[in-house]
Amino acid sequence: MHNLPLIHALAGRAISSIWSFKPQDLSLTAWAVAHLYFLHTPLISSLAAQALPRLSDFGPQDLANTAWACSRLPCHNQPLWKAIASSALRSISQFASQKISNTSWAFATIEYVDDTLLHAIAAASLPTISQFSAQDKSNTAWALSRSEFLHKPFMSALTWTHLSALDIYSQQHLSNIAWSFAKLNVLNPPLRSALSSAALPNIGEGTARPQDMTVTAWSLARLLVFNRPLLNSISEASLTKISDFTAQEISNLSWSYSLLLVRHEPLMASLSASAIASISSFLVMNLSNTLWAFSTLGITDEPLLDAISSASIARISAFFPTGDFSSCMVMCKTWD
Repeated sequence: MHNLPLIHALAGRAISSIWSFKPQDLSLTAWAVAHLYFLHTPLISSLAAQALPRLSDFGPQDLANTAWACSRLPCHNQPLWKAIASSALRSISQFASQKISNTSWAFATIEYVDDTLLHAIAAASLPTISQFSAQDKSNTAWALSRSEFLHKPFMSALTWTHLSALDIYSQQHLSNIAWSFAKLNVLNPPLRSALSSAALPNIGEGTARPQDMTVTAWSLARLLVFNRPLLNSISEASLTKISDFTAQEISNLSWSYSLLLVRHEPLMASLSASAIASISSFLVMNLSNTLWAFSTLGITDEPLLDAISSASIARISAFFPTGDFSSCMVMCKTWD
């Protein structure tokens, strides 16, 4: 439990004396604010203003901490992000694995894409990638993939380090890695098979989160990998946790099974019921993908169609800019 009066008092004191802060003081204060998720706008603005002209004095740890903090808050100060990228680029060879991981994760999370920095991050990772922890490899791969940046030597090196260590990875690590390779459409049969084998016991034991299961299914579908034992395991585990699924997870799992033409009746019925119950939280893309999935599998579910239709009517203008209006009309005709 946070002591808010104390934190507010500390924030006020920090603002009044921030001119005297050294780079480490600035980065650690930003890190602490982000770690507490304390959205104190005056303090955040003061930290950014004080750090911006001094980033060339920041060491690797200070830069990584600042980037991580700014992405978590989040802080959308574009000049600050540009300056962090420039400073990180100059000293990237001095970054240890965790600093590389945290920095790449931060830029991807804030959706600030700098191809020069991403190339430098990938290249700097190569000499020591075998020393990266599972978390570092997972985060760095996720970050490059989310930024849609394919660095073939990095992905190749990553493949072989994964193959020798998948048995110690958590399901979250496994699903992030699978997603990364699927997002970049990197096909590697040995890794693909190893990831499926490693994921099977985790999901079968019921320890995987809904996000991990749906990301794994999405990755299989994206790479057109039909692994019946793993899909069955995902189906059974999802049935026990379906009430915890978000709209995105319902949509993604439905889409994945339809792309692989897997018609698991109990699961689809459960996905339908959950979708109807939470339809108000569905984004336009969620509505479109869920409708497409059930239509593709030839499942006629009138209550679900009615719920999607009603939700679509309520936000009809949102379909036009996304290009999903015509696809929904086609799907409705197909289902009819």
